[in-house]
Amino acid sequence: GDAAASSATSGSGGSGVDEAVGDALYEALWSRIRNVINLTLLVLTPIVPARDDAACFELFGFDILVDDAMNPILLEVNCSPALGADCPADLRVKIPLLSDLTDLLDIEESVRSQLAAQ
Repeated sequence: GDAAASSATSGSGGSGVDEAVGDALYEALWSRIRNVINLTLLVLTPIVPARDDAACFELFGFDILVDDAMNPILLEVNCSPALGADCPADLRVKIPLLSDLTDLLDIEESVRSQLAAQ
């Protein structure tokens, strides 16, 4: 699973752990995961084809394993990962992912603008 799957199934704190410590560990883990993703994207930047079409984007799926010491380990990066839902965990991860993606791309505003121009 990817980092989003981890966030959908793990959560912060709980199980008798002091919530402040749990939250701090959770935030530290996500900081390290973001660092792994950012460094990986920096390496990928030169090989992603440049497009003049502003409506073009690429979605990457990061498979990250978290070891017992809470260290994220990058397993693989998928270009255009599958967005189908094969199990309940897929729905918990992919529906918010697609919602965030449409918000980020401002798709609703783009469609409204195109319709207004017609």
